[in-house]
Amino acid sequence: MRTLSFLSITGLLLLFFIMSCKKSKDSGGADSNSAILQVRTTHVKTGKISELTELNATSQYLKEHLINAPVSGYITKANCLKGTLVSEGETLFEIKTREARALGQTPENITGRLDFKGITDIKANMPGYIAQVFHQEGDFVTEGESLVSIKEISSLVFVLDLPYEWNRHISKNKLLRLGLPDKRIIQGKVETISRQVDPVSQTQKVYIKLPLQENIPEGLVAKVFLPIMTKTNVQILPREAVLSNETETIFWVMKMVGDSMAVRITVEPGLRNRDSLEIDRPVFSPNDEILTSGNYAVPDTVMVKVIQ
Repeated sequence: MRTLSFLSITGLLLLFFIMSCKKSKDSGGADSNSAILQVRTTHVKTGKISELTELNATSQYLKEHLINAPVSGYITKANCLKGTLVSEGETLFEIKTREARALGQTPENITGRLDFKGITDIKANMPGYIAQVFHQEGDFVTEGESLVSIKEISSLVFVLDLPYEWNRHISKNKLLRLGLPDKRIIQGKVETISRQVDPVSQTQKVYIKLPLQENIPEGLVAKVFLPIMTKTNVQILPREAVLSNETETIFWVMKMVGDSMAVRITVEPGLRNRDSLEIDRPVFSPNDEILTSGNYAVPDTVMVKVIQ
């Protein structure tokens, strides 16, 4: 019995040891697989790149129209609020003359015989938005007195204060990209360049016209991407493919060698913008694969797996 018990215990211990070794081997295989980085790659492109500087521009309506009272009288209706959009021909005010108001208080048979209403409708003479309202319902106004001011929708521009040293990089009808706070990118065209320079800031006002369909509020600040230098027929990589040290004095990329290894290659960048970077040296082959993800904080040589 003792011999049987000893053998049973020995067998159980041996079985436990074998299972532990198998589990350890399986775990080791899983760890080995998980150590391989999954990455995405791109190829170097040859083309044109522009170095951009970013400047602020503010939206502004250049044309503001005053609508005046054509007659003296009392405002009986006011259908306008500051900041609201109005269309051309929309009725904003109704004015009743003093005489009509006086006759309106006489017996009905008198007013009926006179057939005199004395009411004048004041309409918007253009599409726009109401900038100021000077009178409300019940006010008495005299002929020629201002009732409301309307800013013309079609006069919307972005006003850029351009440092004069960059004057040579801009011209009338030049197309420029503008970045809005909501991350949209729209295109505008230089309509006018002021002939005056601010004596203190040495900046020159540039007026950038937008497509009419853009509904932009006044006072919105946008980024204007101004090209200050352009090169053609150069090597270009996306920003995410090029890494650097903290002081941006050393730059490198991770290049694929074979199907499963990436190595660090030092590069010399040239022009750069928000999206892309020119690579001066070395010269890459169009077939070279450069990592765009999984390339951060990795050793000089690393095993990788390319995913689509």
